Amino acid sequence: MSAQNNIDHIILNNIKEPGIFVEAGGSDPIDQNNTYLLEQQGWKGLIVEPKTQFNAKYSKFRLNSIIENYVLVDFTYSHSTISGDFSKYMMGGLTNIHSFSDWSPSDYPCTTLDNLLKRNNISEVTFFSLDVEGDEIRVLNGVNFNEVFFHILVIENHEQKGFKDDFSFLENFGFVQKGVINSHEFFVNKNSKYFNTFSI
Repeated sequence: MSAQNNIDHIILNNIKEPGIFVEAGGSDPIDQNNTYLLEQQGWKGLIVEPKTQFNAKYSKFRLNSIIENYVLVDFTYSHSTISGDFSKYMMGGLTNIHSFSDWSPSDYPCTTLDNLLKRNNISEVTFFSLDVEGDEIRVLNGVNFNEVFFHILVIENHEQKGFKDDFSFLENFGFVQKGVINSHEFFVNKNSKYFNTFSI
């Protein structure tokens, strides 16, 4: 039931007071969810998940979470829907990076994370969990880092066709990689109050 690689415990070990989370790619609200334990400790936040089949469970178990059923895109994407397959229980995306034999894309509502943050009046994020099956850079390119302050990012970096994404561009927004656990990369903003003490 815990988050992959104990991400939730790592965050709680570093941040002692409740904060604001954003989770992109929440899937099940409890099982392998990176923010469920945080919410149990008084955190509040925003979860973006294209699948609607988890909404009833979110409504029952995640009372301090705002749920938005969208695919996240970058600022250059101008349409209101985008094609992908999010029918799988814990996985799904815009491309078939897991080589599912029954891949069957259809249209889903989409928007930028920037739009959702503004709509929900979020200007500071303590912890951002990003796991969208290979489209993490697309999501990051839909955020105005000059208007929203992120303290800690944890990004799952999927290997695709023999290589992983390069997130070094985040240095331009003040982020420093603090470590990697398997496929998860931890970044902390050098202007964050947690920067000097954060460890994994």
